Amino acid sequence: MVESTIVYDDTSFRKFLSWTNQTEKLGKEILALTKPSDKILLDIGAGNGDLTETYIGHFEQKVLLEPTRAFYDGLLERFPGATVKQIKVEEFRNDATRFDLIVASHVLYYVSDPFKVIDRLLSSLSTGGRLVMILVDKDCSYLEFIDAFYYRITGMQHHFTDITWNDILAYLKTQSLHCEVRDVPISMDAPSLDDFLNVSDFIFNVEASQIPDEYLSEMRTYLKDYLTADGLRLEAGN
Repeated sequence: MVESTIVYDDTSFRKFLSWTNQTEKLGKEILALTKPSDKILLDIGAGNGDLTETYIGHFEQKVLLEPTRAFYDGLLERFPGATVKQIKVEEFRNDATRFDLIVASHVLYYVSDPFKVIDRLLSSLSTGGRLVMILVDKDCSYLEFIDAFYYRITGMQHHFTDITWNDILAYLKTQSLHCEVRDVPISMDAPSLDDFLNVSDFIFNVEASQIPDEYLSEMRTYLKDYLTADGLRLEAGN
C-alpha cells in the first residue's frame, strides 16, 4: 500500500482534463442555469479555472475557493477581478454576502460532513439563488475502476461512494427544498492504457512511480475491456 497524499500538480490535472469533454458539457449546463439578475458567484474548488471560465463572465462579483496552492496561484493570475481564497469549503465562513449561484463541482466527496457543508452553502444563497452540486455517478465505468483499486493501492477508503444523489435528495426533502437532478453523460478518451495510468497521481492521489508493478498489471488487464481502436474510453455520468 502507498501512503495517499495530495501530490498531483497542474500538469497532470490538465492532461487528465484534456481527455474529457467535462468542461464543455458542464459549462453549458451551468451557464444555462444563470439568470439575468444574477450578480454574485461562489465557486468552490475552482481548480485550474477551466470550468469556471465558462460562466464567470456573467457575474459582477465572484468568490473562488481553492485549497491547492498551485491552483490558487493560477486562479489569482487568471481571474484578477475575482476574490480568491486558499481554503477548504469547510473553513469558509460567510456572514454578509448572499450568492446568486454557488457551484460545488466534484467537492462533496472530500468533506467529512457533506450535509453540514450543504446546509452552510444553502444559508449563503440569495433569495431565489441556486446551489449547483456536481458528482460522478457511482455506477459509471470510471468509478468502477477506482473502486476496484483504490483501497489496495492507498490503503484508504475513498469518499466517492460515501455520498450519492439519493442521499442528497432524501436530505433536501427533509428540508422541504426543491432539487433537480440532471444526468450529463461525459466521456473520457485517453490515447492509451499507459497514458491513462501515467496520471495515477491524480486518479489515486499517490506518486504513480510508487504503485507496485503487480497492481499496474492488474489495472491494465481491467482496463482492456474499455480499450477501443482509438485508445481508452471510460464513461463518467454526473
